[in-house]
Amino acid sequence: MSQWFTLLQKELLEMTRNFKWIWVPISFILIGVMDPLSTYYLPQILNTIGDLPEGAVIDIPTPPAPEVLMMSLANYNLLGILIIILTTMGLISGERKSGVAGMILVKPVSYFSFVTAKCIVSKFLCI
Repeated sequence: MSQWFTLLQKELLEMTRNFKWIWVPISFILIGVMDPLSTYYLPQILNTIGDLPEGAVIDIPTPPAPEVLMMSLANYNLLGILIIILTTMGLISGERKSGVAGMILVKPVSYFSFVTAKCIVSKFLCI
């Protein structure tokens, strides 16, 4: 168990050095803001493009707060989990490519603890 905590500390240090504690929350903020803003500015975007038939009037009401929350949560279900999975995959493949994973896995460290430490840190980062 102490090996797993050591791996966890190594991953936290690596994420701090790579500034992932900055760009991952920023990407989640952008995902949450993207859908309400695009819904709000959609009529102006369609008028600017100009491919509408003559006399077409687009009147999209401003969505209420519960609907905005549901739109954001729907984006988090797909894109948020995708960001977590891709971040973890990038960590593992980067360490395999650089040889760090080989140096760690040569020691009596199980592959399961190696991967779970990365997953826990990735999920901890998103909380």
